[in-house]
Amino acid sequence: MKKLYALTISILISVFSFTQNGFVSGKVVDQTTGEELIGVAILIKGTTKGTSTDIDGSYKLELAPGTYDLQVSYI
Repeated sequence: MKKLYALTISILISVFSFTQNGFVSGKVVDQTTGEELIGVAILIKGTTKGTSTDIDGSYKLELAPGTYDLQVSYI
């Protein structure tokens, strides 16, 4: 039974070590007033993956390593 636990733990560790995602995060503010903007849509261009800013104007996206273009829209 101990061998099964050890094998399971080692498999989980190896899986998590290969899926090393990073984060893109930031804060969106009005250029004139410096006020945080709530509900700004942040989208990875060419995908359906995205998020929106919170009450503090902050956002965070988990992404695989690479280069991305962010599309930002606010109504």
